[in-house]
Parts: sequence; structure tokens; C-alpha cells
Amino acid sequence: MLAAKLVLSTFERDTVLLCAAAELDPGVVELFAAVPGSGAHAYPTFALALQVLAEPIWDALSPHRPLRYLRLLEINQPGATPLTAAALRADERVVNLIKGLNEPDERLTALLVPLEVDASHLLAASQQLAADELEARIRGSADANTVPIAYLIGVDTGSKHAVAARVVAGLRRRAYRVALDVLPVQRAELELLARLWQRESLLLPLALYIDAEDFDAGSRESAGTLPWFLSRDLGLVL
Repeated sequence: MLAAKLVLSTFERDTVLLCAAAELDPGVVELFAAVPGSGAHAYPTFALALQVLAEPIWDALSPHRPLRYLRLLEINQPGATPLTAAALRADERVVNLIKGLNEPDERLTALLVPLEVDASHLLAASQQLAADELEARIRGSADANTVPIAYLIGVDTGSKHAVAARVVAGLRRRAYRVALDVLPVQRAELELLARLWQRESLLLPLALYIDAEDFDAGSRESAGTLPWFLSRDLGLVL
């Protein structure tokens, strides 16, 4: 399931399993060290994977391929250690998924909260119509393999949350909400957040709701953070 959703090659899938093996069976590390040419290291490496797995491909080591781009593996590469010799470890989220626990990464849930709506907040007819139209447009975009960013404009925060919740429920997704001032300002941290969310949106039927009411196009931080974040492939965003 992981390989299918993230479009992994056979070699990439097996590399993930090789790295997860130590988490599933600690005795496997002795086998790593026993492989000729492994340098007696009791941990998996790309060099080991290329040596022992079927259908090895160098492209799998690219920073643009899922193993690295979607952070499926943690790479310990101190100093001048070559990438192929760096110790590898399967990301905890990936290991949990292999074990059968498919829940969002805790690094995301520390920043994001489920989108919840007051049960007493009923949609007006015009709001229900807007929700239905937006849901239909999003469904239609799926056929073209594009997902639009939906902008909900209005002064009533509760109504926008209710419309968003109605749309997401109709699409059978779970919505998580994040406030604009919670998004990291540092580009490296924002990039990590974007990639982790990309991974989650592939593994689970999710939608991201960004509270951007305080967005100020004239603010240096807002002008740089929000547009850049929205330019990433984040799946369904409201």
C-alpha cells in the first residue's frame, strides 16, 4: 500500500523494508554486519541495498525521489561520509504504517488541529449552495489531476469553518486546521512541513484548512511564507 500510494519502484520499496527490518526484528542487524563488503556495520546503507536487493537503481538515491524527498528514510551522514555509506533508518511514521497504524505524523499534529465546527452552527441556504458548488468543482478537478486552492472569503470565521467542514465531509476527507502565525518562517522548517504534509496527503484522505484572516500582503513575513507554502503540492487546501 505504501509503495502504491507513493509510487515507489521495487528497489525503493525493498529499501524501505530493509531499513524498517531492524525496527521489526532487532536480530536483523547481525545480518547487516555479516554481508561481505558492508564494513561490518550493523545498520543498513544505500551501498548495502544496492548490493543485496533486486533491480537496483541509482535514481532512488536522488533528492527528488520519494525515499529522500518524502522523508521515508532518516539519513545519518556526518562530516564527509559518502551518501552510500551513511546509516539509514526508516522514518517512525513509515514503520508505524508498516505495522498497521496509519495515523498522521506527530510532527504535524503538534502544529495542526482537527477542523471542528460548533454543532449549533447551521449553514444558511446561500452557504450550503456555495459548499455544494465548491465540492462539485473540486470533484471535477480530480479528473484533470489538478486540485484547486479554495479561498473562503467573509467576515464570519465560524461560517467559513462550517462551509469548509461541509465540503471536506462531502469529499470524505479529514480536515486539519493551521493558523497562519503557526507556520514556520524559516524556509528549511517550512519546506519540511510541506513535505511531511505532502506525504500525509498521499497516505490519508486529508484536507488542509489555513486560517489566513490576518494575512497582510504588505508584511514581509506573510508575503513570503504563505504564497510560497501554497505553491507546494499540498493536495486539497482551503
